[in-house]
Amino acid sequence: MSGDGSNNLAVGIYEKILDEELKELLDANSDLKPVLRKIDDELAPHMYAQFVGKLLVQALHITKKELRVTLINRFYYRKYFGGLVWT
Repeated sequence: MSGDGSNNLAVGIYEKILDEELKELLDANSDLKPVLRKIDDELAPHMYAQFVGKLLVQALHITKKELRVTLINRFYYRKYFGGLVWT
């Protein structure tokens, strides 16, 4: 994927969680034929951690420097003290 916000996908093989962004790119490139598979139960924690890690990096890049520790503390607090909803 180009990562520049365009609707083009670079030619290649991807091992990526099908999130809203990827779904939109695939929908915009109807000539592509994705092959989707279920994430192996053993690999799922690692795949999800990578996905959440990338989201966190993006959030930290757009967060003011002085608020980054606050963001991490909020995430930690919600995860470990019941603020996040797990279904």
